[in-house]
Amino acid sequence: MIATIVLVIILLIILGTLFDGYFIVRTREAAILERLGKFQKVAHAGLHFKMPWIDRVRDKISLQVRQLDVMVETKTKDNVFVQIPVAVQYEVVQGREREAYYMLSNHEQQIVAYVQDNVRSSVANMNLDDSFSSKDTIARNVAASLRDNMAEYGWNFVNTLVTDIRPDSRVRESMNSINAAQREREAAVAQAEAEKIRKIGEAEAAVIEAMGKAEAERMKLKAEAYQKYGDAAKMALVLEALPQVRLPPKRVLGFKCPCLTSWASARTSLGLASNTGTDG
Repeated sequence: MIATIVLVIILLIILGTLFDGYFIVRTREAAILERLGKFQKVAHAGLHFKMPWIDRVRDKISLQVRQLDVMVETKTKDNVFVQIPVAVQYEVVQGREREAYYMLSNHEQQIVAYVQDNVRSSVANMNLDDSFSSKDTIARNVAASLRDNMAEYGWNFVNTLVTDIRPDSRVRESMNSINAAQREREAAVAQAEAEKIRKIGEAEAAVIEAMGKAEAERMKLKAEAYQKYGDAAKMALVLEALPQVRLPPKRVLGFKCPCLTSWASARTSLGLASNTGTDG
């Protein structure tokens, strides 16, 4: 009976030793291996062997890109409180897994502290309107600060994004009211300009129509003059084109010229100014 118990114990020890003699690391992971509590090595993806009961895998850390969302509440230069969400994308530098694991007890808290400090110092020198147009500048400042301060700890920062600027709710309502009023004013100006153009077009059309009617009336008078006075009307039009010619008076030495009388009547019907001499 005792021999059986001893045999079972020996088999268990052998099996435990076999299972404790190897470990597997998945892709994009790194295993921290310690021997009797002291750092031994970093193992990457694949099958690895270790000394049973002496070596142990302390922890496994991910080599994938991580994202940390940080909400920063601060005040602008013009005393407006804003909330600024910042997204930080970072990863462990391959070959420096030891520093990333051992040097910081909580790397996320350290990143949050650097982000908050840098955002507050940047926004404090900006007005609210400037902060909206300077999101990329804020993000670059945060990224530069993180790279300078966290590089020695084995962390690489892939990207830093300032995703929004969120003023206090009352400030947002005021900004929306101002924007709405400005849009209404622009719409009123555009409508007034359109009305002005429409009225100008109507006035021009009315002028063109009146000119057309006047020309039609003039042509009608010419046609009537042609029918009534014949050659006298034609002569009146020809002489109208020669304003420098001054006709003799209707009465020359007491003699009244019938052709000149017909010509004068034709000019009157055609609406032409008289260039005849005065009766003498």
